[in-house]
Amino acid sequence: MFLRGVEKPGAVALRRKHKGLCLGFEMAEGLAKVKYARSRFPWPGEVTKLFLHDLLFTKFIHWKYEDEWRAWVSLDEKEEERGEY
Repeated sequence: MFLRGVEKPGAVALRRKHKGLCLGFEMAEGLAKVKYARSRFPWPGEVTKLFLHDLLFTKFIHWKYEDEWRAWVSLDEKEEERGEY
């Protein structure tokens, strides 16, 4: 998760004694702003890439203060030398 205007993103969750992992990245492109909704949206008859995008980039309105951005990256290319993506 990418939080705009937060120097220490982990502090947002950790100050409430949440347990987890927080990673920091510098990214210039590939980010999309998270949308905040008041209610769940209906599950479609067919799951499309657009629906998956909406599913991954939508959060409940309660979290709007985070002003979050997310990235959806593909792991298509494997680094042969190390066997990692």
